[in-house]
Amino acid sequence: MSETALQITSGVIKEPNILMIHGVPKIGKSFFAGQFPNPVFDDIERGTKHLNVNRLPFIEKYPEVLAHVEYLRNGKHDFKTYVLDGVEKLEAVMDQHILSERPTDEKGREVKHVQDYGWGKGFDYVAELWDQFFDRLKDLKANREMGCLLLGHSEIKTEEDIVAGGSYKQFVLQVRKASAKVIRYHSDAILFATREVLIEKDKHGKVKSANLNNSGKRILYTEYSPQWDAGNRLGLPFKLRLDFEEFKAAAENGDPESADAIKQAIEGLITRIEKEATRDKALKRLEEYGTDTQKLKRLRDHLLTIVEEREK
Repeated sequence: MSETALQITSGVIKEPNILMIHGVPKIGKSFFAGQFPNPVFDDIERGTKHLNVNRLPFIEKYPEVLAHVEYLRNGKHDFKTYVLDGVEKLEAVMDQHILSERPTDEKGREVKHVQDYGWGKGFDYVAELWDQFFDRLKDLKANREMGCLLLGHSEIKTEEDIVAGGSYKQFVLQVRKASAKVIRYHSDAILFATREVLIEKDKHGKVKSANLNNSGKRILYTEYSPQWDAGNRLGLPFKLRLDFEEFKAAAENGDPESADAIKQAIEGLITRIEKEATRDKALKRLEEYGTDTQKLKRLRDHLLTIVEEREK
C-alpha cells in the first residue's frame, strides 16, 4: 500500500471564537454584543427590546434553538455573529425539554423537576444538551465563519477554602455547576463584566470607602480570580474596558503562547489549587522560569490537569 502524503501546517489559526460573557445586572452586555460584526440575536431572555438589533423569532422550546442555528448554518444571509442572550433561560428551556422527553425516572415514577431523576442524572441529561448545542455552534463557526457570543447573568456564590479555612464569595455563571462546566470547556473565553471599584483604606488597613472608578468604568476581566470566574485562550490582557474596539484590538493582537499570557493563566490556575504546598511550589516555579515559554507551558498544563481532576 502506497503512503499518502499528509500536509503538515504550523502557526496560529485565526478564526471566529465562541465567547461566554457574564456580568452584573445592567452592565451593558447586550449593547457590547451588538457592536460585533453584523450580529443576530437569539434573545431567549427577551431583554433587547431597547436595542435596534436583528433578532431571530422568540423561542419557547429547545428544538427551536437548534433550528435557528441550523438556519444560520445553511440559510441565505450575511450575518457574521450569533448572539445567544440568556444562558440561564436556555438552561430552563433545556430542563423542560428533558422533562417532556423523560416524563418518568428509571423506576417509572413521575418526574416534575430535573433533580427528581436522582443522583444528578437530570443535570447530566441537561449537560448532554449543552454539548449538543456547542457542537452545532462549532459547526456554524467552521462552515459559515460566524463568531458566537453567549450572554448571561452572574450570581454570587460562597466557596469554601478547605486548606486555609474560611470562605470567600465569587461571581459565577447563573447556571448549575454541571452546565457551567460544559460552557467553560467549549468556550474560547469566559469573560466577566463589571464596574471597576477603587478601595480606599485607612492607616490600619481598614476599608474607609469603596468608590466606582471614573463614575463606574465598565470593564472585562479575562482570567480567573477567587472573586470571579473567567479565563481565555486568546492571549488577552487581564483586564479590558467593556468596549468593542478595545476588545477587538486585544483579540487580534493577543498571543496565547506569549510568556505574559501563559503567566496570567498560571496565576489564575494557582488560585484554584487546594493544597497549599502545591500552590507554593507553583509560585516558586513561576518565578524561576521567567520568560521561558516552554517551561511555563509545562507548568500551566500540569496545573490545569490538577484543577480539572479536582472539578470532575
